[in-house]
Amino acid sequence: CPTPLEYLNFIFDMLQPLLAERRTMRNSLIEDGVIKYWCEIISTHSEKGVNDEVRQSAMGLMVEMWTLFPEAIESDPNLPKTLLGLLKTGGRDPNMSVQINALTSLFRLLDYFASSGVSYAPYVYKAIIFSLIENHANEEVRDFIMVNLASSLESMDQVPVGVLIEPLVKQTALKGYSNHDFPTFCVLAKHPRLSVRHGLILSDLLVVLFHLCFDFLLQNPSCCEGT
Repeated sequence: CPTPLEYLNFIFDMLQPLLAERRTMRNSLIEDGVIKYWCEIISTHSEKGVNDEVRQSAMGLMVEMWTLFPEAIESDPNLPKTLLGLLKTGGRDPNMSVQINALTSLFRLLDYFASSGVSYAPYVYKAIIFSLIENHANEEVRDFIMVNLASSLESMDQVPVGVLIEPLVKQTALKGYSNHDFPTFCVLAKHPRLSVRHGLILSDLLVVLFHLCFDFLLQNPSCCEGT
């Protein structure tokens, strides 16, 4: 593997077959320090300034490594924070591909953490919310986050949705909305962790949006033709 990209891709491709071949392989990789060594390589190649393609490969391998070897990652108190910090930085990258890759990795980790009860789920959840707020002007990235939030929250009954509703409502009231927001609004409205207080906040926003849409249709009746 003469290049970092080829090496990272090789590790990614061989992990599953390697673990399937020998039952003792998993423990050997952890106890012999191989996982720690690979995580150091992943961290180095996920940093800002690294070639975009290499960086994306490293972030994808990061998620694979964490879901396959969680005890090895979490045995070092500094490593989880470092890895999640790199993904958070990637979610702010000016390169769209890197940004989407980092956000995809965060959503994959959120799904894994939520299903396995790992304590890092709130950190990932808040990182995604911050990215949503920061990317309001970037329609493609914001729509991507909203669509994935709807999908994730629908299967996560234990996630506190109030943390998302307050900044989302404020942002929508100040800066407008997208059609991709409404599936997420529907999921939030039906979520079992929705409190009365946050339900009222959300309903106030939806009433305002309904009136805006209704007024627009009254002023532009041609939009309703054929529907």
